[in-house]
Amino acid sequence: MLGGDCLKRQELIVKSREAMLSAVQIYNNPQITFKSETYISLAVIAWTYLLHAYYANHGVDFRYYKEQGKRKVYDRTKHGAYKHWELERCFIMLQLSRQNQTMILMNQILVIHKLLGWPFKANPMQRLLQLLQALPDNSFHPV
Repeated sequence: MLGGDCLKRQELIVKSREAMLSAVQIYNNPQITFKSETYISLAVIAWTYLLHAYYANHGVDFRYYKEQGKRKVYDRTKHGAYKHWELERCFIMLQLSRQNQTMILMNQILVIHKLLGWPFKANPMQRLLQLLQALPDNSFHPV
């Protein structure tokens, strides 16, 4: 899916848009009680599709692979599908500065706190640091 495959890029953008629209519709539906978690999951999917479209547009291969000599051997699922970068890897490959990564995380935390109705009893930056410290060692790798 490198370079000129405009239809694939357009499909990724449409999927991204649909995932985010679904997230907002589910969150706004008064009959659904499991809305915050569903919203967050769909928003992650939407961002992942959007960044995949961005990488495809710039000719970046966002599939996992190993180089064997001059040849790429792509990682696949047990059913044979290519393994694509998850959202964390997409952000890391953008090589965002540590400050920008912190701002993105801060915005995500603020949105999640607002969605879940959690009050901020401490400074938001302190809360961010608490949450980052609570993460397992291998779950977040800043550039």
